[in-house]
Amino acid sequence: MELIYVEVMMGSLLMGPSHMILDIFTERGVFVKRRGRWVRLALAHFSYNDVLINGVAMIMGLLMIFTAYTI
Repeated sequence: MELIYVEVMMGSLLMGPSHMILDIFTERGVFVKRRGRWVRLALAHFSYNDVLINGVAMIMGLLMIFTAYTI
């Protein structure tokens, strides 16, 4: 039964950062705290309905899932 708790914990620890990584490529990005202020960080300003970028994000997400299950 303890193995399930470990899997849930590992899944939770991976979901947050992977979601942030994928969100940083969107038009609005994510908020980070710099010098005491919250500022928006976006690596690229792609729109949410860009087919190519959504495809790349899906592939990245699948690669992260595959990596998480193989580690």
